[in-house]
Amino acid sequence: SGATVDQAYLALRLALAESLDPGTGLPVLLDDPLSQYDDSRAGSAVRALLHRKGQTLLFTCQDRMAESAGDPDEAGYIHINL
Repeated sequence: SGATVDQAYLALRLALAESLDPGTGLPVLLDDPLSQYDDSRAGSAVRALLHRKGQTLLFTCQDRMAESAGDPDEAGYIHINL
């Protein structure tokens, strides 16, 4: 399915960023990488992105991403709604 391909692609991108700069992690820019995920997998992926080393910029038009991440102050992220 498309979600499976997206999961493999996201894992590859994160592994590449880690391998290029081990220990600190390069910043990663993601544009709606979880659009084909179901709610459960999207929530798990967002929480995993919050815990990675390095900065992650996640752009999406889906409100469920922020909802699955939890409270910005507690989870340590900044949510900008345009």
